[in-house]
Amino acid sequence: FITCYFCHVTNFNDDLDSLPFPDRDLMNNKLYINPETNRPLALITTSKGCCYNCSYCLSPIISGKKVRFRSNESIYEEIKECIEKYNIYEFFFKADTYTVNRNKVIELCRILITSGINKKINWVASVRVDTLDEELVKLMKESGCQLLAIGFESGSQESLDKMKKGTTTEQN
Repeated sequence: FITCYFCHVTNFNDDLDSLPFPDRDLMNNKLYINPETNRPLALITTSKGCCYNCSYCLSPIISGKKVRFRSNESIYEEIKECIEKYNIYEFFFKADTYTVNRNKVIELCRILITSGINKKINWVASVRVDTLDEELVKLMKESGCQLLAIGFESGSQESLDKMKKGTTTEQN
């Protein structure tokens, strides 16, 4: 019998802004590239936790079911640091589901657009199909989004139901 260490973790840090930015001076940033552009890419953690119950996914166990968010100001400051200090303009917004909080996504998109950084950067994120709409996708594109990784998981409604995905083939 093997017990998973993560299954017993219940104290997750709710204040993600209290965590320092990664020390990219300790990394060879040229090893992490966007395969589309062949330019350095930085992972920016935007939130932790997943409120969905997909039967195949460990995210709620590893990161918790409660979604904890970084402030958009902190995310923006990390992006600026990547640009100014490391010459990185490609980003992966790391979250179990980036678009789980529509208003936070809209706010960050507007910050990127208003600051003009959207003209310099490309970013990608993992999302669920049931958290998207045309207005949001257009705003994300304007803010620099180049790709969304959408977890369809299956073209079979029966399979989606069995895995407790909570989405439909029609939404996909």
